[in-house]
Amino acid sequence: MTTIRQLAKLTGFSRSTVHRALHNLGWVAPATREKILALAAELRESHSPGMATTALLGQRTIAWISTQMEWDVGKALTEACGHHHVRWLGYQTRVFVQALQALHDCEAGGVAGLLLHHGHADPVPADIIQRFQARGVPVVTYNFTLTACPVDWVGLDVAALGALAVDYLADLGHRRIALLGQLSKGPTFWIP
Repeated sequence: MTTIRQLAKLTGFSRSTVHRALHNLGWVAPATREKILALAAELRESHSPGMATTALLGQRTIAWISTQMEWDVGKALTEACGHHHVRWLGYQTRVFVQALQALHDCEAGGVAGLLLHHGHADPVPADIIQRFQARGVPVVTYNFTLTACPVDWVGLDVAALGALAVDYLADLGHRRIALLGQLSKGPTFWIP
Protein backbone atom coordinates (compact mmCIF):
# COMPACT_ATOMS: atom_id res chain seq x y z
CA MET A 1 0.00 0.00 0.00
CA THR A 2 1.16 3.49 -0.81
CA THR A 3 2.02 5.75 2.09
CA ILE A 4 1.83 9.53 2.37
CA ARG A 5 5.63 9.60 2.38
CA GLN A 6 5.74 7.66 -0.90
CA LEU A 7 3.08 9.88 -2.50
CA ALA A 8 5.00 12.97 -1.38
CA LYS A 9 8.19 11.63 -2.94
CA LEU A 10 6.45 10.68 -6.19
CA THR A 11 4.56 13.97 -6.56
CA GLY A 12 7.27 16.29 -5.24
CA PHE A 13 4.94 17.83 -2.65
CA SER A 14 5.42 17.85 1.12
CA ARG A 15 3.84 15.15 3.29
CA SER A 16 1.56 17.73 4.90
CA THR A 17 0.32 18.87 1.48
CA VAL A 18 -0.37 15.27 0.47
CA HIS A 19 -2.18 14.65 3.76
CA ARG A 20 -4.34 17.77 3.33
CA ALA A 21 -5.13 16.84 -0.30
CA LEU A 22 -6.13 13.24 0.56
CA HIS A 23 -8.37 14.36 3.42
CA ASN A 24 -9.74 17.44 1.61
CA LEU A 25 -8.60 19.71 4.44
CA GLY A 26 -8.24 22.83 2.30
CA TRP A 27 -5.21 25.05 1.75
CA VAL A 28 -4.25 23.00 -1.28
CA ALA A 29 -4.46 24.36 -4.82
CA PRO A 30 -7.11 22.48 -6.84
CA ALA A 31 -4.55 21.44 -9.47
CA THR A 32 -2.23 20.09 -6.76
CA ARG A 33 -5.06 18.16 -5.11
CA GLU A 34 -6.14 16.69 -8.46
CA LYS A 35 -2.58 15.56 -9.21
CA ILE A 36 -2.19 13.89 -5.80
CA LEU A 37 -5.61 12.18 -5.92
CA ALA A 38 -5.02 10.98 -9.49
CA LEU A 39 -1.68 9.40 -8.56
CA ALA A 40 -3.18 7.82 -5.43
CA ALA A 41 -6.02 6.35 -7.51
CA GLU A 42 -3.59 5.09 -10.15
CA LEU A 43 -1.41 3.41 -7.54
CA ARG A 44 -4.47 1.91 -5.84
CA GLU A 45 -5.74 0.45 -9.13
CA SER A 46 -2.37 -0.98 -10.05
CA HIS A 47 -1.89 -2.52 -6.61
CA SER A 48 -2.63 -6.17 -6.25
CA PRO A 49 -1.92 -8.21 -3.14
CA GLY A 50 1.53 -9.74 -3.18
CA MET A 51 1.87 -13.51 -3.27
CA ALA A 52 2.75 -13.63 0.42
CA THR A 53 -0.32 -11.61 1.37
CA THR A 54 -2.59 -13.63 -0.91
CA ALA A 55 -1.25 -16.87 0.54
CA LEU A 56 -2.06 -15.67 4.07
CA LEU A 57 -5.62 -14.65 3.26
CA GLY A 58 -8.40 -17.18 3.15
CA GLN A 59 -11.28 -18.78 4.97
CA ARG A 60 -9.25 -19.32 8.16
CA THR A 61 -7.91 -15.76 8.34
CA ILE A 62 -9.24 -12.75 10.23
CA ALA A 63 -8.12 -9.33 8.97
CA TRP A 64 -7.43 -6.44 11.33
CA ILE A 65 -7.45 -2.98 9.72
CA SER A 66 -6.33 -0.18 12.03
CA THR A 67 -4.60 3.19 12.03
CA GLN A 68 -2.22 1.91 14.67
CA MET A 69 -1.25 -1.60 15.59
CA GLU A 70 -1.81 -1.59 19.33
CA TRP A 71 0.27 -4.20 21.11
CA ASP A 72 -2.51 -5.34 23.44
CA VAL A 73 -5.02 -5.89 20.60
CA GLY A 74 -2.41 -7.82 18.60
CA LYS A 75 -1.59 -9.97 21.62
CA ALA A 76 -5.29 -10.71 22.24
CA LEU A 77 -5.79 -11.59 18.56
CA THR A 78 -2.78 -13.91 18.61
CA GLU A 79 -4.04 -15.75 21.70
CA ALA A 80 -7.67 -16.01 20.54
CA CYS A 81 -6.78 -17.01 16.98
CA GLY A 82 -4.29 -19.61 18.23
CA HIS A 83 -6.98 -21.11 20.45
CA HIS A 84 -9.36 -21.40 17.47
CA HIS A 85 -6.67 -22.37 14.90
CA VAL A 86 -7.27 -19.23 12.87
CA ARG A 87 -4.69 -16.80 11.46
CA TRP A 88 -4.90 -13.04 11.59
CA LEU A 89 -3.35 -10.51 9.28
CA GLY A 90 -2.93 -6.85 10.23
CA TYR A 91 -3.13 -3.85 7.92
CA GLN A 92 -1.84 -0.56 9.28
CA THR A 93 -3.59 2.30 7.47
CA ARG A 94 -2.47 5.88 7.90
CA VAL A 95 -4.85 7.40 5.32
CA PHE A 96 -8.35 6.52 4.19
CA VAL A 97 -7.08 5.44 0.75
CA GLN A 98 -5.02 2.72 2.47
CA ALA A 99 -8.03 1.58 4.50
CA LEU A 100 -10.06 1.19 1.30
CA GLN A 101 -7.24 -0.72 -0.40
CA ALA A 102 -6.91 -3.03 2.60
CA LEU A 103 -10.66 -3.70 2.49
CA HIS A 104 -10.46 -4.52 -1.22
CA ASP A 105 -7.48 -6.85 -0.59
CA CYS A 106 -9.42 -8.62 2.18
CA GLU A 107 -12.45 -8.98 -0.07
CA ALA A 108 -10.34 -10.43 -2.89
CA GLY A 109 -8.59 -12.80 -0.47
CA GLY A 110 -11.83 -14.12 1.03
CA VAL A 111 -11.17 -13.50 4.72
CA ALA A 112 -13.32 -15.19 7.36
CA GLY A 113 -13.79 -12.08 9.50
CA LEU A 114 -12.91 -8.41 9.64
CA LEU A 115 -11.93 -6.31 12.68
CA LEU A 116 -12.00 -2.64 11.70
CA HIS A 117 -10.65 0.45 13.42
CA HIS A 118 -9.67 2.86 10.70
CA GLY A 119 -10.25 6.00 12.79
CA HIS A 120 -10.57 8.35 9.82
CA ALA A 121 -13.27 10.98 9.35
CA ASP A 122 -14.50 9.29 6.16
CA PRO A 123 -17.10 6.54 6.67
CA VAL A 124 -16.37 3.15 5.15
CA PRO A 125 -18.67 2.94 2.11
CA ALA A 126 -21.81 0.90 2.78
CA ASP A 127 -21.41 -1.16 -0.40
CA ILE A 128 -18.06 -2.54 0.78
CA ILE A 129 -19.38 -3.51 4.22
CA GLN A 130 -22.54 -4.99 2.66
CA ARG A 131 -20.49 -7.15 0.27
CA PHE A 132 -18.65 -8.68 3.24
CA GLN A 133 -21.92 -9.18 5.11
CA ALA A 134 -23.63 -10.73 2.05
CA ARG A 135 -20.90 -13.40 1.96
CA GLY A 136 -21.47 -14.10 5.66
CA VAL A 137 -18.22 -12.42 6.74
CA PRO A 138 -18.72 -10.75 10.13
CA VAL A 139 -17.54 -7.15 10.31
CA VAL A 140 -16.77 -5.86 13.81
CA THR A 141 -15.52 -2.41 14.72
CA TYR A 142 -13.92 -1.40 17.99
CA ASN A 143 -13.89 1.86 19.88
CA PHE A 144 -14.75 4.41 17.20
CA THR A 145 -15.03 3.61 13.52
CA LEU A 146 -17.28 5.33 11.04
CA THR A 147 -19.22 3.03 8.78
CA ALA A 148 -22.01 3.90 6.39
CA CYS A 149 -24.14 0.92 7.50
CA PRO A 150 -24.80 -0.90 10.78
CA VAL A 151 -22.11 -3.30 12.00
CA ASP A 152 -21.35 -5.09 15.25
CA TRP A 153 -19.00 -3.17 17.50
CA VAL A 154 -17.14 -3.50 20.76
CA GLY A 155 -16.05 -0.64 22.92
CA LEU A 156 -13.77 0.10 25.77
CA ASP A 157 -15.35 1.44 28.95
CA VAL A 158 -12.51 3.74 29.92
CA ALA A 159 -14.44 5.25 32.83
CA ALA A 160 -15.02 1.81 34.38
CA LEU A 161 -11.34 0.92 33.89
CA GLY A 162 -10.30 4.19 35.54
CA ALA A 163 -12.59 3.56 38.51
CA LEU A 164 -11.25 0.02 38.87
CA ALA A 165 -7.65 1.29 38.82
CA VAL A 166 -8.39 3.99 41.42
CA ASP A 167 -10.16 1.48 43.69
CA TYR A 168 -7.18 -0.88 43.41
CA LEU A 169 -4.63 1.84 44.21
CA ALA A 170 -6.77 3.22 47.07
CA ASP A 171 -7.06 -0.29 48.56
CA LEU A 172 -3.26 -0.45 48.52
CA GLY A 173 -3.18 2.74 50.61
CA HIS A 174 -2.36 5.29 47.91
CA ARG A 175 -4.02 8.66 48.44
CA ARG A 176 -2.49 10.74 45.62
CA ILE A 177 -3.14 9.23 42.20
CA ALA A 178 -2.06 10.80 38.91
CA LEU A 179 -3.26 10.26 35.37
CA LEU A 180 -0.56 10.29 32.73
CA GLY A 181 -2.18 10.20 29.33
CA GLN A 182 -4.45 11.94 26.91
CA LEU A 183 -7.58 13.56 28.30
CA SER A 184 -10.82 13.72 26.35
CA LYS A 185 -12.04 16.89 24.69
CA GLY A 186 -14.39 17.52 27.63
CA PRO A 187 -13.67 19.95 30.44
CA THR A 188 -10.45 19.36 32.32
CA PHE A 189 -10.60 19.61 36.09
CA TRP A 190 -8.42 18.94 39.07
CA ILE A 191 -9.54 17.34 42.30
CA PRO A 192 -6.99 17.63 45.12
